[in-house]
Amino acid sequence: MIDVRRRGRVILLAYLLFCIVYLGAPMLSVSSVKVLEPSAIDQGVPFTPWTIAIYASQFLFLFLTLWLSPTSEDLKNLLAAIAVATAISAAIFIVWPTAINRPDPHNAAFSALYLFDVPTNCFPSLHVALAIIAAAMWPHRRTRPLAWLWAFAILVSTLTTKQHVAVDILAGAVVGVVALIWTGVVERRLVSFRA
Repeated sequence: MIDVRRRGRVILLAYLLFCIVYLGAPMLSVSSVKVLEPSAIDQGVPFTPWTIAIYASQFLFLFLTLWLSPTSEDLKNLLAAIAVATAISAAIFIVWPTAINRPDPHNAAFSALYLFDVPTNCFPSLHVALAIIAAAMWPHRRTRPLAWLWAFAILVSTLTTKQHVAVDILAGAVVGVVALIWTGVVERRLVSFRA
């Protein structure tokens, strides 16, 4: 069982493991990179550089969801859902690495992002999957609608910053939902909603 009193260490360890898997997946790829073409939806969404702040807020969102988890069981379930989404995504990144043509607006925020991002981990959008998991597992029921708004803003920002295309977002949403179902979160939420 995870001790919530040691959540700082647990979160740090989980983040380090995530980085190893996410950044390491391209080194294990078994096929050449496929460049995804933008759809009509992607072409209709304007590039809006300031939304990089919303895109980057996903890291804070996920951290807060982890940090505010009230019980060891909640923290364990959240970490399990993150691990499942990361494992599914990494397997796809290895078998079918994808990239998109990303803009280079030559500003500090995008430069920092590109230092820590992998250009061949586009499909599915793990950014979207983790935002959905964070919203679904937001620990406070009263503010959960705000968490869902935050997740939706992050989802939209993946398009407005041109870090993903629409098919990546759809796939990321599916991965997030599958991770929540796989770890039993959806079932537990439905039971608590009926109670």
